[in-house]
Amino acid sequence: MSPWTSPGPGSEDGEDDSGNDSADAADAETGTDADAGTTEDPPPDVDFDPAFVIAQANAALAAGVPGLAVAVVMEGQVVFAEGFGVADESGTPVDADTLFNLASVTKGVTALTVLSQRDEGLLTLDTPVPAIVPGFALRDGFDPASVQVGHLLTHTSGLGDWPTEPYVAGYTLLEEFTGNPNQPLWAPSGTVHDYSNRGFSLAGLVAATIDGTSFVEAANARVLVPLGMTGATLEGSIAAERPHARGSSASGWWGPQDYAGEWLGPSGGMWAGAQDLGRYVQAIATAEGGGLDQALAAAQSPVQPLHTWAGVHYGYGLYVDVGSDPMMVSHAGSIEGYLSEMEVLPELGFGVIAVVNTDAWNPGELTYAVLEHYTGPVEYLDLPDPAAAPGSLAGSYHDPWQLGSIVVFDDGVGLSAQFVDFGQTIPLDDWGGGSFSCPHPLDGVEMDIMFWPDAAGNAAYLVSRSGIAARQ
Repeated sequence: MSPWTSPGPGSEDGEDDSGNDSADAADAETGTDADAGTTEDPPPDVDFDPAFVIAQANAALAAGVPGLAVAVVMEGQVVFAEGFGVADESGTPVDADTLFNLASVTKGVTALTVLSQRDEGLLTLDTPVPAIVPGFALRDGFDPASVQVGHLLTHTSGLGDWPTEPYVAGYTLLEEFTGNPNQPLWAPSGTVHDYSNRGFSLAGLVAATIDGTSFVEAANARVLVPLGMTGATLEGSIAAERPHARGSSASGWWGPQDYAGEWLGPSGGMWAGAQDLGRYVQAIATAEGGGLDQALAAAQSPVQPLHTWAGVHYGYGLYVDVGSDPMMVSHAGSIEGYLSEMEVLPELGFGVIAVVNTDAWNPGELTYAVLEHYTGPVEYLDLPDPAAAPGSLAGSYHDPWQLGSIVVFDDGVGLSAQFVDFGQTIPLDDWGGGSFSCPHPLDGVEMDIMFWPDAAGNAAYLVSRSGIAARQ
């Protein structure tokens, strides 16, 4: 354990909720020595009491989390970077270098990789993808050149998410996007924000092609090594050779070997331990490091309004909420066996990240508690509601690829959706700001729905990760 992250034995602040000494408990969980330290970095010159973070980590373990990695940045310095609990079904202790899968938190690294290429003049964000990847193919009737690099980094490309048809998955990024003639665009590129892992995978192919290497090599050389994240990797087969945490889920235990291959890397394939997570959050909190200052500033700029809650935007690989005071930059990740959560307040130089090797406990419980404890509650500004007017949502929508014809109507209680092709009518749960959810008519899995407004504020698209339907 790092020398600044543990109260000394007998410290007044060393008691957790169970009455045990937090330093001793943390050492038992991480397998580290509080006096020896786990990093070559010197202690930061920041007044920081780690007792609350340790107590929150212990609470996660008490709630059934096998293991977790936590890092905290204050005043632009890493003040806490530790592992807790066990890494696998054999009880291997987690330490500060044990690798966890970050899932979609990876997207920030992918965006920084591409932005660094932009900053070198190797591409622009409005460069058409075929200008870099000539073999990029779409279904007949769709123009590959309409998809620009910037669209990929803001989820506005129109490329649908996994798992969807009529796509054919490839074993390599090149196969996925150049050997597949069946890919349509769900919406015209640049029209709507619809979260797309496939869009970020294509961004990874763009980065690899520009550098003439693999995506893993490009991201490592441009981001991980410059930021000092030398223990992290974006390839599951590499992570499997290093100390790592296996992920637990209802279906069993998962490991890096289950997530090996190019297909996952750019969208959700980063593996990192607490020490490297601290360096990543530090770079975002300060917009400095590794010669990436310009890229770091661009990544957390409010580029694409989401038309949900006031002030919420997507930057490049990061969510940016200008409706909060101070502004919050964040991202979460979810994949079978692992969950991750990151919140950063750049104006304060503060950030916190937690990753757990289970998909049954939300690490946001820890990160938001830590944020509020050390910075105070985040205030939300009274900004105009950006959503379409409630009365404008009813009408007919059509998705030729996934959801078919949909009729949205007011049933007297709220809005309902008639999925004509599935023969089901389902009430929509209203989350506010034009956001709704309902069970998917085919498999019952909950899906989020956003009514995307046109310039007049009327709904033009029904948007979900399961399909996009244009208003008729």
